[in-house]
Formats: sequence, structure tokens, C-alpha cells
Amino acid sequence: MSARRQELQDRAIVKIAAHLPDLIVYGDFSPERPSVKCFDGVLMFVDISGFTAMTEKFSTAMYMDRGAEQLVEILNYYISAIVEKVLIFGGDILKFAG
Repeated sequence: MSARRQELQDRAIVKIAAHLPDLIVYGDFSPERPSVKCFDGVLMFVDISGFTAMTEKFSTAMYMDRGAEQLVEILNYYISAIVEKVLIFGGDILKFAG
């Protein structure tokens, strides 16, 4: 394989790896034989019930000119606390949505 092709392949792997859990990226996998690994895992799904209504309240009635900023600060506070715990225990954040 040419050096240029290897460089392009390495860049592609880095881009893909950003979207995969560390278990996959740094796992000990062999292309010659399939393998099975058992491990414990946790999946966390968080939904803020009534988020649209809450957003409207913050943007109009509450905090008048800083409603959106206040809401972002509150969300960042809670989300960063969750992220901190996930990372402390060696977890991976695969996706934020919403």
C-alpha cells in the first residue's frame, strides 16, 4: 500500500473512531477469526418531559431578557454532572440528541 493511501486510510479511521465506543476502537480484534466478548454495560436515555412548554416559559415569562441563557445554563449544569460521572467510571458518550 502506498504511503498516500495509508495516510488517507489512517485519517478515515480517526474520523470513524470518533463515533465509536472505546471498547471497539481499542479492542483486541483479529480480522482472521470472529470473536465474542461479554461485558456489562449501561445505556442511559434521558428525556425532559414538557421541554417545549418549559422553553416557552423561560423565553417569555421568566427572566425576561435572559430566558434562553438561563435555560442553557441550567441544562449545562445538569448535563455536565451526568457526563462527569460517565467519564469518571470509564464510560463513553455515544450521542446527544434533541
